[in-house]
Amino acid sequence: MKSFFKYLLASFLAFFLALIILFLIGLGSMSALISNKTDETKVKPNTILTLDLSVPITDRTIDDPFSFVNYTTYSMTGSLGIYDIFQNLKKAAVDPNIKGLLIKTSMITPGIASLEEIRQAIVKFKKSGKFVIAYGDFLTQSGYYLASVADKIYINPEGIIEFRGLRSDVMFYTDALEKLGIEVQVLRHGKFKSAVEPFMDTKMSDASKRQTKAYLDAIWGRMIEDIGDSRNISTPELNNLADKFAIRTPQSALKHQFVDGLFYTDQLNDELKKLTGIASSSKIRSVSMNQYIHAPETEKKEYTSDRIAIIYG
Repeated sequence: MKSFFKYLLASFLAFFLALIILFLIGLGSMSALISNKTDETKVKPNTILTLDLSVPITDRTIDDPFSFVNYTTYSMTGSLGIYDIFQNLKKAAVDPNIKGLLIKTSMITPGIASLEEIRQAIVKFKKSGKFVIAYGDFLTQSGYYLASVADKIYINPEGIIEFRGLRSDVMFYTDALEKLGIEVQVLRHGKFKSAVEPFMDTKMSDASKRQTKAYLDAIWGRMIEDIGDSRNISTPELNNLADKFAIRTPQSALKHQFVDGLFYTDQLNDELKKLTGIASSSKIRSVSMNQYIHAPETEKKEYTSDRIAIIYG
């Protein structure tokens, strides 16, 4: 019996010691993350600024690194604010140490409105004469919309790409509610009040179809206009390719001039080394958008008291 209690006590002691050690390690990791975020980023010559679309893009950057998890790598990613992307691109355009921009595409991309704003900011960045390269294993349709602004687009030969137009799905609950004995009472005025239709109808009304088609056509029209201008492909041809779902593989994308090459990562690195003017044996220097936020301005701005402050709530 004494031996039993001795081993039990030893087990409890080992358990609590393990908890204390894990707590100290976690505390140290958090302290390191917090301290790293406040350190000034020093950018070395021949550096590439990287825009990684796998990082959640929000209206403003959230400082908490534990807010988002990258489920591909199971790592804490934090977030990236659109405003900070704009400021970074503006700062990088005049930074002599930044040679160009690399867009890393992902299966997860922000909304079209956010992508359009980022795309316009990259168009302004390109006026500096610095290169813009887009690369990824996955090119979703919205991801390709942003990537098309680049000087060159490369995709992994074993990757995935899609280009098939837009669609809208609506789920209706009317039959399910009737089976549950739930009656939905709705007061509405006018035809274009479709938000309540899933609770009172079993299909889209003509007015709902009309308005949905109107905004989808507007979004799609803007997308293919921008893609066509950047890739020198006509609007009828883009619509034809989408209707036929002809762009499904990296090989078909290359055939129809959607991309400029099928590169593995090592081939991309070789291309980036040429563009930055470094030796093939050297290591590529890159800085992420989150890191570049803390890089100092290279162009001093004249101070004026006539300023407007923008405060994000």
